[in-house]
Amino acid sequence: MEMTAGDILRNTKKINIALDTYLNERLASTDLTAAQGNVLFFILEHSGVHSTRIHKQLGISRGTVSGLIKKLREKGYVSFSSCDTDDRQKPILVTEKADALREALSGWQRELEEIVFRNFSPEERAALGRLQEKMLRNISPAIARVKKEKEKEGSTHEVHFGAGQAV
Repeated sequence: MEMTAGDILRNTKKINIALDTYLNERLASTDLTAAQGNVLFFILEHSGVHSTRIHKQLGISRGTVSGLIKKLREKGYVSFSSCDTDDRQKPILVTEKADALREALSGWQRELEEIVFRNFSPEERAALGRLQEKMLRNISPAIARVKKEKEKEGSTHEVHFGAGQAV
């Protein structure tokens, strides 16, 4: 049976939900959600990163990034360093509490990658990556169009997909 475009989109959503469920289960022993864990893992890999880069690299709205960082700060996982040139751009630093989770987060990430990509050849992984990037490039103009329509109506919602593709 051939998969329809709708089937593929539903499966993409199911995969996203499954990934979040897996991460939430893995993070249950901590006080982190999957979303917080993803952002913390990124910060651990890029200490001193600014929220704008998190927004762009992870494809999450600026407001969501701000809320997640606020929660991570309240929970003692991150702190801010002052920036001499721009008060709006404060580098985000990990704390000892976050650093103590580094190995566990890395291990869970590797474990998840092994589970998801089991029985994938390198060629299949590369093809899937290219196709996902193509999907992101295809949807970005539609998001930009909807955003412009919403701005005309007086409400905005910022979305960012793909490497360097702001909409």
